[in-house]
Amino acid sequence: MRTKKENKNHTNSIDTAQFAEITKDLSKSLEPMILASKQASEQIGKTFENMKPVFDRIAEITDRIAEVTEALKHFRVTYVREYDIIRTKYDAYFQKEGYITPHDADEFLLWLMCKNEYVSDVNLIEEAKNPHNYKLFHEYGLRCLNGDWDLMKELDYWQVVQTDRQIIHKEDPKKQMDLKRLKEDPKKQMDLERLNELFDPKLHINIDRFKSDLKEFAPRYKKMEVAALAWIIYNENLLHKNVKPEDFKKWLQQFCDILGKNKNTYKNATIKETKKTKMKSTYYYLFQQD
Repeated sequence: MRTKKENKNHTNSIDTAQFAEITKDLSKSLEPMILASKQASEQIGKTFENMKPVFDRIAEITDRIAEVTEALKHFRVTYVREYDIIRTKYDAYFQKEGYITPHDADEFLLWLMCKNEYVSDVNLIEEAKNPHNYKLFHEYGLRCLNGDWDLMKELDYWQVVQTDRQIIHKEDPKKQMDLKRLKEDPKKQMDLERLNELFDPKLHINIDRFKSDLKEFAPRYKKMEVAALAWIIYNENLLHKNVKPEDFKKWLQQFCDILGKNKNTYKNATIKETKKTKMKSTYYYLFQQD
C-alpha cells in the first residue's frame, strides 16, 4: 500500500504528464497560426521593400513641390516689385495720354502670359520691366472696348503674330539676307510713303505703325495674302473717297506697286476667308477709331 507521500508524488506525475500532453496539443494547434503569422510578417516586409521606391519618389515630389512653391513666391515678389516700379514711373504719362492700364499686377500677368504663350524661354519679369508692353496692354484694352474681344481672342491674335515672326526666322539664310536687305532699304522694293495720302484722315489710322508692320511682314507675303490685306482695306472703306479707285482690281494693282509686288489678279471671290480673317487680326488697329 502506498503511503500518502507516494500518492502525492503519483498525482503530481499524472498532472505533469497531462500538462505536457495539453501543451503539446496546443503547440500543434498553434503551429498553422504561427506559420501564417510568420508568412504575413515576411510578406509585409517584402511589400514595404517593394514600396520603398514609391515612398522615395513621393518624398522627392514633396521636396520638389516645396522648391517650386518657394520659387513661385520669389517670382511673385520680384514680378510685383518690377510692375510697381513701371506703374509708378509712368503713371503720370499714362494718365495724361489716357492709357488703359491693368487693374492690378495679376491682370497684367495674365495678359503677358497670353502675349507670350507661343514664345519659348520668355522671362515674364523682364516683360514686366518693359514699358512698351504697357502700351500693348493699352491696345488690348482698346480692342476690348471697341469690339467683341476677350483674352481668348487676344491669345489667337498673338499666336498669329508669333507664327509670322517664326516663319521669317526659319527661312533659309539666303531669304533672311534678302529680307534684311529689304528692311534696310525698302524703297528699292517698296514705296510705303504713298500710303500717307491714301487713308481717310478722319479715321485717325496709325499709318506709321502700319508702314512699320508692312516693312517687316510684307516681303514674305504671297499673292493671296497681299490680295486679302488689300481687300479688307478696300472693303472697310479706309481709303479717302477722293483717291479710292472705282474697283478693287485697280486698288489691288496700286497696293502691289506700293509693296513692290508683281501683278496680282486675285478677285474677292477667290480670296480665302481665313486669309482675310488673319489679315484683319494682324492689322486690327486699322479698324479702331478714336
